[in-house]
Amino acid sequence: MIAIHSRQALHILTEALRPMAGGEAGVAHRREVDDWPPILALANAHFISAALYPSLAAAQDWNSLPEDLRDYLALLHEQNGLRNSHLRQQAEEVIAAFNAAGVAPLLLKGGAALFLDYYDDPAARMIRDLDFLVPRSQADTALNALSRIGYRAVARYPEGHNAYGDFARDGAPAAIDLHLEVVDAPYLLPAASLWQQARQLCLPCGVAFAPSIQHAVLHNILHAQVHHTGNYYRGSFELRQLLDFVTLARRYRDQIDWTELSGHMRSHRLTGVLHAYLLAADRLLGLPWPLPERPGMLTRWQLQRCLLQIRMPMLEMATLPLANLWSAFAAHRMDGLYGTNPPLFQRRIQHAAQFLRKSTGDAMVARLFKSH
Repeated sequence: MIAIHSRQALHILTEALRPMAGGEAGVAHRREVDDWPPILALANAHFISAALYPSLAAAQDWNSLPEDLRDYLALLHEQNGLRNSHLRQQAEEVIAAFNAAGVAPLLLKGGAALFLDYYDDPAARMIRDLDFLVPRSQADTALNALSRIGYRAVARYPEGHNAYGDFARDGAPAAIDLHLEVVDAPYLLPAASLWQQARQLCLPCGVAFAPSIQHAVLHNILHAQVHHTGNYYRGSFELRQLLDFVTLARRYRDQIDWTELSGHMRSHRLTGVLHAYLLAADRLLGLPWPLPERPGMLTRWQLQRCLLQIRMPMLEMATLPLANLWSAFAAHRMDGLYGTNPPLFQRRIQHAAQFLRKSTGDAMVARLFKSH
């Protein structure tokens, strides 16, 4: 059964994750909450429960919250911190194995957060797997290095995918997701660009790299809204990814060139994606709007659509075929595949004709109803 989340649950959850400054109204409002399980259910669905503990524990009203809530959040936070320490040890072993084979990998997303100060509290970030980017020319070398320390492929992606596959080992806390590019539309953020501006990490286990802050922020937006299932087109986002974005934007605000980022998104006809994501960060988590231009009516409508579908996820399924079509024929994809000529409508017709020639009826239905 797909859960339905109340407007109050979403409000209390996102309010709890905002900075403490000016939060006295939020404190008073939380004291009135007598039903925390729906709020925790929403937090768990979006993998941000561990982030609630440091945020709520720092509030003046922490001791007035229910004891079982405080105990639950403290235990979850403690266990997630323990898991993250195991993940760091796992990542260090993989880095050492790659280095021994002559490969210096680049850590992405949660893997980079294990070694950098993205979060004040390292236990606040929940991590599902470890993402490593390696140069395409060293893919076979990296595969052999993983094999030597006991990893086996549990998923192999098709040719042309941005990742090679997922690798697991008995007893390891997470799978290794081995990337050759960072998103499924490489022209939006080429791996070569990441390598050129990457920061070197000299670790006790060896040498690895992490994206520049500018690229980490851009990667977050693209991964959250455009990559793979195209959440922007579906009218959805994951609160964990939005929290990562806001955390980076606050912590490294002096290192982010919003004008450059906006221009990059505009050049790929993705201004609507950027504005909708920024508006969500503003309205839900209190990140000040960083651009000179203000969000338009369509951006505000998109945010309301997203908020409704966060509360009622089953609505996303109702429009899934249309959203998948919109994503597959998005202007940036047509530009990336065919250039900017002929006109966009003709390129979409060309793309549809090629897809129909190459696909069976079952494949077309599967693509229309693809949900993950």
